[in-house]
Amino acid sequence: MGQSGRSFETTPDGREGFQTLLPRDGWATYIVDQPRRGRAGRTEATEAKSEIPTVTSEAGVWNAFRLGRWVPPKPATANPNMQMLLDGETINQFMRMQTPDTGALPPTEAYGWKLGEAMRDLLKRTGPAVVGTHSYAGQIGWYGAMKSPDLVKAVVAYEPGQVVYPEGEKVKEMNSEIPLVQQRLNPVRVSKQEFLKLTKMPIFIIFGDNISTKSSKVFNEEVWRWALFNARQFVNLINKYGGDAKLIHLPEIGIKGNTHALFSDLNNKEILKITEEWLAEKGLDKNDDPHLAPKRPVSPVTIP
Repeated sequence: MGQSGRSFETTPDGREGFQTLLPRDGWATYIVDQPRRGRAGRTEATEAKSEIPTVTSEAGVWNAFRLGRWVPPKPATANPNMQMLLDGETINQFMRMQTPDTGALPPTEAYGWKLGEAMRDLLKRTGPAVVGTHSYAGQIGWYGAMKSPDLVKAVVAYEPGQVVYPEGEKVKEMNSEIPLVQQRLNPVRVSKQEFLKLTKMPIFIIFGDNISTKSSKVFNEEVWRWALFNARQFVNLINKYGGDAKLIHLPEIGIKGNTHALFSDLNNKEILKITEEWLAEKGLDKNDDPHLAPKRPVSPVTIP
């Protein structure tokens, strides 16, 4: 949701992020930016972008990350008991983690498959891996897993903004007062043959706190109500077809106050522990095949 891999490196209040916590626990870790964002910002896209300096306004970010509600010209309000400090410097650093896109990121099936191909190219270099995603990049996990079921050991999705459904499958529907939410959040339909590839690896989805249960006229509040609703149905469909999917909504297990960036919240070590315990349960914490380094590709010289 507007951030780059920077949000996995450290936290807004200066503590360690997953970039150092994971390797300390024995996990070889690569932090990847989606195409046209952050360190993957180089692009051949020619369309002009208006999302400068960030993908969305600071008020929009405040709502999207569920820090509270901010609808200008009214002042921002904060959710109570959040797992994020709200001192001036923490908020400043958090807002600096937002970044512009350098080209359109359309939520279409064709674009999704291109993201999947990019993930497959990466996994060919790193070797089989657990794929972790966040927010909008959730779709990279689904398309990457469908493109590379032989290379994706598992998918861990932190609040995926988008999921996929198999074609022809009847699901519950939800309405929104905001047409754009329905347009952007309705899951993309893929063939049943492709969808079944997602049953070949375990899937773990985690959502944080303060997700509205009622329709809202604030776009970024409504987004997460829809995302959680869709993700629950996605998990049910995966399991219906013989897969292994699990969704945890943290307040339902007594963990309160997490924002959209739960992996950089004050309790990020607790979030990591939940993740690692699930990976261990699936037998994916074994280190009998230590990772050394990605394969170095051979490329032609392109400079005249």
